[in-house]
Amino acid sequence: MVVFPKYFGIAMTFGLNKEQRNLVTVAGVDGHIKLFLGFRCWMPSKQRVVYQWAIGVALPTLVSKKVTQRNRVVSSDGELALVESSIESTINAPDGPL
Repeated sequence: MVVFPKYFGIAMTFGLNKEQRNLVTVAGVDGHIKLFLGFRCWMPSKQRVVYQWAIGVALPTLVSKKVTQRNRVVSSDGELALVESSIESTINAPDGPL
């Protein structure tokens, strides 16, 4: 993600483990048009604040805020809590995107 920060794809997968937790996956594309896994996080609930934390706090902490600010495209699978509360709020945050 540090080397290829321009595109992030974010997907939500529901109920993968015996606790039926959701899994957020953030992937990127390298210079050879190959996908790579950048970040995965088991979500403790479906509350919007959890999505906001994963995308707005955990991701920039792990890969650095500088890397997330170099991002130009974020695509997702359309999960409303992920798109409306996490991606849009971090992009429109007063201190800049993500």
